[in-house]
Amino acid sequence: MIDYGDYFNNRMCYTNNAGSIERVWIIVDSYGGPGGEFQLNWRLDEHPAPLFDISDIEEGDDFAILRWGSLPGVDGWQVKYGRTGFDVDTEGELVTTEDVFIDIEDLEPNTSYDLYLRTICEVGRESEWSDPITIKTHILGDYCNDAVDISTLTSPVIESTANAFANGYYNDLYGYINLNPGESIEMQIVQADSSSAFCDVYAGEDCDYGEWLGYFDYREGVPFEWKNNSEVPVKLWFVFSVGHRDGGAFEFNWTLNPCMDPAILGLDPIGGGKALLSFIENGDASLWEVAYGRKGFVPGKLWSCRF
Repeated sequence: MIDYGDYFNNRMCYTNNAGSIERVWIIVDSYGGPGGEFQLNWRLDEHPAPLFDISDIEEGDDFAILRWGSLPGVDGWQVKYGRTGFDVDTEGELVTTEDVFIDIEDLEPNTSYDLYLRTICEVGRESEWSDPITIKTHILGDYCNDAVDISTLTSPVIESTANAFANGYYNDLYGYINLNPGESIEMQIVQADSSSAFCDVYAGEDCDYGEWLGYFDYREGVPFEWKNNSEVPVKLWFVFSVGHRDGGAFEFNWTLNPCMDPAILGLDPIGGGKALLSFIENGDASLWEVAYGRKGFVPGKLWSCRF
């Protein structure tokens, strides 16, 4: 059996790709009861709509390469594309080709597009458009000079690697953000195709010569937190790398001015049953809460104070 359908899901399509005549049997039956009348429609189409999916597409920051399977007796193909949601009958860019692939250029970075494909028998005889495939071009940020302003993006961000080889590492996305005095950021890689995905962080006007502040990675799952405690704005650079020759995809998110954990400096006894707790302020906190008790206590169950 090739396929089946019923009254509620009654459309079936079959294409003979054997290169020779093939007989197909259609059997209509009624399950249970006394039976009844039915209506059956069919259409012979020399050129049905081709099938392709997202696995047949390679996209970059300003291009997309489409590939699809060939069909016997087809003279050509048409591809139509436009920003997601466009009307395929009245809008979009139309490209005609005799190949089973096409390279679409001059796309906008970080933008979603719908792609349609159909076959051509002869001029004026085309198949129906295939179902749309939606893609999203990469973020422009392969190098320092075209780094993306992270503040213009929406968290979280899912990005495929560009595999731009530099200095022994695969630096896949350069981003930056400007933090004013007192502002802070928290960032974390939450998903990645490779467990070796990581991000180096620098501070300075140029990411090539900035001060290295540290790194965070997907394997450890610990977020990076940093606050500008200076009196002047600071530019932070984030250089994401998958660290694998085959590349992959990664997802990161961030929060501006989060309620960050303070850095505890010490707890010193001062006599009389008292102790002095010292810590460094982080984030944009206006209130602090301290919970204390004997070793092993659960915070919230014993004494606490707010200040």
